[in-house]
Amino acid sequence: MFTESERVHKFRDVASKAEYEGQLEELGKLMNESHASCRDLYDCSSEELEILIKMCLDAGAYGSRLTGAGWGGCCVSLIPADKITLFLQSIEKVLTP
Repeated sequence: MFTESERVHKFRDVASKAEYEGQLEELGKLMNESHASCRDLYDCSSEELEILIKMCLDAGAYGSRLTGAGWGGCCVSLIPADKITLFLQSIEKVLTP
């Protein structure tokens, strides 16, 4: 399967275009598809990482996916610049007992 490789090229193509309406949503969709592919086809996620991804999406990320070698708890998320503070506050609120 070459879907992940195709997605990388598509992400590059979308990101390299001049900014346009819906660009961040399209990039986020590609990130989410990539995460699902890594999770479902390669089984390289974890329960904790799935919780983290959901938290990020619920806090306003356009997309969120595992990063690094997987099997851990790291993710990268695409967040609108004007929502970073709100995003961080939402995550902190969930993580603070």
